[in-house]
Amino acid sequence: MMIQRTDTLQTDIYYLQGQSVFMPYLFGNAEAINTLQNLSQKQILSIDVISSASPEGNTLLNKELSADRSVTTMYLLDSLGFALHLVKPQSIGTDWDGLAKRLILSEIPQAEEAASIIRDIPEWIINDGVVVDSRKLRLRKLDNGVTWNLMLDSIFPALRVSHITLVYRPYSQGDFKFPDYAVSLPVDNHTANDAEIFRHKALIYTNKSNLSSIGIRSNLLYDVAAVPNIGLIVPIAKGWSVSADAYYADWSNRDDNRHWRIQGAELAVRKQLMPTPPLFKHLVLRDLHTTIQI
Repeated sequence: MMIQRTDTLQTDIYYLQGQSVFMPYLFGNAEAINTLQNLSQKQILSIDVISSASPEGNTLLNKELSADRSVTTMYLLDSLGFALHLVKPQSIGTDWDGLAKRLILSEIPQAEEAASIIRDIPEWIINDGVVVDSRKLRLRKLDNGVTWNLMLDSIFPALRVSHITLVYRPYSQGDFKFPDYAVSLPVDNHTANDAEIFRHKALIYTNKSNLSSIGIRSNLLYDVAAVPNIGLIVPIAKGWSVSADAYYADWSNRDDNRHWRIQGAELAVRKQLMPTPPLFKHLVLRDLHTTIQI
């Protein structure tokens, strides 16, 4: 009997606090995408996606947020050519276990005590239907908040993540390439249904992304000056967009012979140099544009 050799690849997609939008310049996201692209032609056997959140949000919001991150990650995998029916998504909400493990390996003061709180204190302590204490509250009070603030900067960003694990059969010279129907591993109905739900949410995410590429805007300074205005931004190619803005006001007081009249239009062609600014680097050259005013 011939035994099939398989390899495993693990990579991570990171997110900002409270967000589920993919940002290519965040941490190692660009490198993760490049790594996945190198596998797009391999014979993929299974893909596990486990998404989580950091402890700032409440339990329900973190569960929903981690699910949205799984959807975004599945959308990315689909755009890279991976079959969605091979993906097994899982959303764990707040990653308390990951936080405890990272605390033990960190140099944060009171790290062991913080890890003990995570292990021994329930997430919520309820008395007569009222929340009287919680794991998060204990962590916030530890060392007068010093430990919590250190975790905010050094550990929490690593918990806002989708872990991707791919099992694949690498090709070698002379390998026989099985037909597509033999590549997919059988999955149970529960996994298939979960994948279908995530596939549906991914399609909704795609439609939202396409709609958001066309933008409508208004100049707030004109609004303050009582000058109604509206603008439209339309992408025309990768990194290129055109925008059109118009403003008009005709205010008058005939008795006093006073008028406030302004009207005009602007047409601009814009070249976007950096779609998303790097983390912690806000003073960057984002785009160049040429404007014609009428």
